[in-house]
Amino acid sequence: MIKAVVGSVPHCGTQFTQQLFAPLTVADEIEGDGIISRHFYNDQLPLFRVLVERGYPLIVPLRHPAEVAKSWSKRREPVAEMCDFYRRMVSAIDPLQPAYLPIDVADRDSYIIAINERFGFELETDWVPVGSAEGTYKFSLTEKAMIANITWELRDFLGRFGYAN
Repeated sequence: MIKAVVGSVPHCGTQFTQQLFAPLTVADEIEGDGIISRHFYNDQLPLFRVLVERGYPLIVPLRHPAEVAKSWSKRREPVAEMCDFYRRMVSAIDPLQPAYLPIDVADRDSYIIAINERFGFELETDWVPVGSAEGTYKFSLTEKAMIANITWELRDFLGRFGYAN
């Protein structure tokens, strides 16, 4: 039986959240045991809706877009695509009322407690980063503008978790 669904923007804490559920077997198929973990690609959005409608807990790791952009840049991935993932998360996933797990906020332990209470889990963590990219990042002026724009565009959403613009 599936215990939880982890949905995420790439490089936003996916591997960390998967390890948080390490006592469960990570499943690649809906029929498997453990967790299903997917990024917010357009073709995956209907799957999230179906799984939530079936009663599976949806856990979404969250980091500030400016921090996630650094990870994307280190991996030479386009920041514009990262912005699209954030937009899909807010427009298609947020209405499903997932349990968010902000990785990089001061009161992040309170989110673990809330997830445990909401779903009956017994999750614990020491908050050690998982899978972080080594190297340097550099943003073009266009990328800096994209990061500023997505942060401004999602300011109300991000503000719910204590992220400042």
